[in-house]
Amino acid sequence: MTSKVKFARWFQQAAGHEPYPYQTRFACEGTLPELVDVPTGIGRTAMAMLG
Repeated sequence: MTSKVKFARWFQQAAGHEPYPYQTRFACEGTLPELVDVPTGIGRTAMAMLG
């Protein structure tokens, strides 16, 4: 099982819904991005807290 699949399952349990692709990338990439440019209301806080 890949780290992306493990994260998606864990995120589903914690947040009650599947992660957006950018949330999975944030959690599973080797380095953090300098900027996350996404619209309001699509999970930035969940990305930062759960990622």
